[in-house]
Amino acid sequence: RKNGYRAGNSVFSSPSSPNEEEIRFLEAAEYGDIPTVREMLSSPTLNTSCVDFMEQNALQLACGNEHFEIVELLTQGKSMSRIGDALLLAISKGYLRIAELLMNHPSFRVNQRLTKSPGELMLLDPESDFYSYDNDGTRFSSDITPIILAAQCQEFDIVYELIRRGATIQHPHEYKCQCADCTHMRRNDALNYCLSRLNAYKGLASPVYLSLITADPVRLALKLSHELTRMADVEKEFKKEYLKLVTQLYDYLEKLLDICRNSEEVNAMLSGNERRKKTSRKETRDSRLNQLKRTIKYGVKGFVAHPNCQLRLIEIWNGHLTWLRQLSISYKFLLAVGMSLSMPVLSIVFFLAPQSMVARTMRSPFCKFATHGMAHAQFLMLLVLNCIDRVEWFKSSPPFAFLIHQTSEHGRHTEFNWCEVFIMLYTAGLLWNEVTELWDDGPRNYVVQLWNILDFFLLVILITSFVASFISHQNYTAKVSFVYTGNYKNIKMDVSVPKWMNYYYRSHWIGSDPQLIAEALYSLGIVLSFTRICYILEVSEKFGPLQISLLSTVGDIIKWCGIFFMIFGAFLLGLFNLYSYYGKPEAKTTKAFTTIEETFITLFWSLFGLADYRGVEVKYDHQWTRIVGYQLYGAYNIITVVIMLNMLIAMINRSYSDVQVDSDLEWKFARAKLMMSYFDNGNVLPVPYNLVTIPLRFYGCVLVMVVYFVVFLLTQAVMTRIVKRYALRSQVEQSCGDNSNEVELQEIKHDISSLRFEVIGGLTRWENKIDTLLNVIE
Repeated sequence: RKNGYRAGNSVFSSPSSPNEEEIRFLEAAEYGDIPTVREMLSSPTLNTSCVDFMEQNALQLACGNEHFEIVELLTQGKSMSRIGDALLLAISKGYLRIAELLMNHPSFRVNQRLTKSPGELMLLDPESDFYSYDNDGTRFSSDITPIILAAQCQEFDIVYELIRRGATIQHPHEYKCQCADCTHMRRNDALNYCLSRLNAYKGLASPVYLSLITADPVRLALKLSHELTRMADVEKEFKKEYLKLVTQLYDYLEKLLDICRNSEEVNAMLSGNERRKKTSRKETRDSRLNQLKRTIKYGVKGFVAHPNCQLRLIEIWNGHLTWLRQLSISYKFLLAVGMSLSMPVLSIVFFLAPQSMVARTMRSPFCKFATHGMAHAQFLMLLVLNCIDRVEWFKSSPPFAFLIHQTSEHGRHTEFNWCEVFIMLYTAGLLWNEVTELWDDGPRNYVVQLWNILDFFLLVILITSFVASFISHQNYTAKVSFVYTGNYKNIKMDVSVPKWMNYYYRSHWIGSDPQLIAEALYSLGIVLSFTRICYILEVSEKFGPLQISLLSTVGDIIKWCGIFFMIFGAFLLGLFNLYSYYGKPEAKTTKAFTTIEETFITLFWSLFGLADYRGVEVKYDHQWTRIVGYQLYGAYNIITVVIMLNMLIAMINRSYSDVQVDSDLEWKFARAKLMMSYFDNGNVLPVPYNLVTIPLRFYGCVLVMVVYFVVFLLTQAVMTRIVKRYALRSQVEQSCGDNSNEVELQEIKHDISSLRFEVIGGLTRWENKIDTLLNVIE
């Protein structure tokens, strides 16, 4: 080490090397030689701020080697420099006694040095030697505060002491903040600006800091995880670091839930302890489960799929019908069928006696799910019945003659039959369901749900179809009535009569006829109605993962379509431009590529091998056109069929594999989302019986204006108990870690080293006393 002090021209060379006295002083501080340090501190020629070849002074060396007595001597003597660096070093090493000793030093009472970073203090007092502002004598950046470092190092006791002294971590400004400080930092040093924000977020995302700074760490962790996820999308250069912090927060939430010991603590975790000071438009069972809603919204799948959370959800799902858990799927299905058949009576009871036992049973999430699912099954049966009378083998069946449509060659819509009336009634019930859900959830939360968007388009399509059918029927009725009530003598002279008469014949209809529009939209509505079954399948353990895999491929298909249509459009325009001059029959054998429509049809069906490759042939002797056409068409098939389609298959296969790896977690998370949609007190009756509750709904909106408060004191006490338990467990895990033996061994070495110097010093003093006594005797 002495050679290091005397290094020549090297990276560690210093313009002012320490002298022999300073070298001895630094070595004594480093090795814990208490007598030597005590003796040398009384020397008037000693520079206590001297540094070694690593730009470390005596206080930093003593802190780094955990010599508490040396640090105590140095802070009691002359004015010592770099006390802030020494505190940061003690925090990084986890030396609580030294950190407390330094925090009690009078120098920390000036300029809020305990809460400000070295960079901020340098702006306040550039001449101060509290920190090594040149970054040569410190291991930490200028934006690190003591509490940020303690939080990053997961030091419970040190963070607690800092918070007790008023230290907090300042939340970074918005990334696009245009204040003077942020603008100056971005222009002066963009890297330092990004790193300072990242360091602050590392401290804020520390489980230790979250546990000690707030009474509701779950809510704060969820909010911070959402913010960090957005930052990962904005600052893509540090995306990996931000996502690592998000994962750390998710692990913290799971650990908090894991140490819950009873339902009361789980409820506190899932509900939160925030006070509600405004009227809520939708109440949720068991203290609203606000925290669980946020975890689902932010996609914290591990928290939602945790056994403690799932068990609580099942308890709420069954309600007071605890015996449902022992029933098999078959018995539950029979129960759902029975409730569906008796729904007219149950609806009357619910309307007349909303507080009865029957009404309470109907409000249970399981009963709501069962009745709503069976109502949708009945709706699908009506759609089937409305179409089945047009099947050839079915028309001759006399018992179903009452369903037969106007199936003549003319095909103009007649009056609505009873089946279509029931379909419209169910559609009205679905519309009321969506209106109430939009009112309860709000537009922002409503539009983020995929199934809500699907229901919205389904309702728009069905309602538009019914309106178009009604318009068609009204127009036809008016025109037939005019013909039969008009002047028969002059009917042949009326040139508009044939047009009205042709209105009845399908072969004479125009493309925008309301009846054609109604039929097309109704067909789309049938398809969308059957896709709604996928939403119900999420509750099944067997079909749920398959449904999730199907939905996960939607994003891959959208990304694939972006590239595919770019290639498709290029070849579409190229081939059309090449063959648009050959549109006459004598120029080409087929119409392929002669128009935009024909080009699109040919290229699309060539993906499935249904297009004729000879579509590029021309009858003229234009070899160059023929060669270029074959090359373009061949290149299109190679790129789209061989490359793009196989790429799509690989992407879908990857998404499916990713879901199957954590299929249980994905299914439980999806099932929890479905369960939460039935936990609310709204929409108890299924369609179309929910229409009878419209007066009650409006009555409630006008009359019920009560300010709702959530009782949070008990929840706060429970959360405090959970956080304390987490702190104790973390300390036990840290003490039982892999490095615990090494740390203890290092502490023993330091103690032995200090004891050795004390023994040597004591022997030296006794030797001097003995020599003095011998001289006196002689």
